[in-house]
Amino acid sequence: MKRIIIHWTAGEYYPNLHELRCYHFLIDRDGKIHKGVFAPEDNEVCRAGNYAAHTGGGNTASIGVSLCAMYGFKNKNSVG
Repeated sequence: MKRIIIHWTAGEYYPNLHELRCYHFLIDRDGKIHKGVFAPEDNEVCRAGNYAAHTGGGNTASIGVSLCAMYGFKNKNSVG
């Protein structure tokens, strides 16, 4: 593996099935680590539908780790 990419889900505080398919590891609100559907080794060579698609164009040789967070976030600085 070449890199670990850190994300946040922009969803609720516990992983759902979609998120478990997108990331190798997720950390929930309580600090529990959840293993995703795909192992990091599945991203050594990405094949359609058989890897964790967490980063557009950067999934090969990458491990995706995500915090289950940001639910209800509103950017106070956004215009409009």
